[in-house]
Amino acid sequence: MTSLSRFAVLCVAILALSAPAFAAKEFVIKGDDIKAEVQKPEITILISRQNLTPKYVLDLKESFLPKIIDSVNEKPF
Repeated sequence: MTSLSRFAVLCVAILALSAPAFAAKEFVIKGDDIKAEVQKPEITILISRQNLTPKYVLDLKESFLPKIIDSVNEKPF
């Protein structure tokens, strides 16, 4: 399973778990005061690291250093 499909499954699961919270109904009880808090779902997301050591070398065709120096010397607005 690719990381994109894992992310999509995780998003669908989060939406499915949070759906009952949005479908709350209002009940009216006369004569008694009831105080309560709305419970919100808690989610812990664990993302595993993939291979962080690439097996390729990235060669730039153009250096960005002159553009960075020019942008630093310009006024911001």
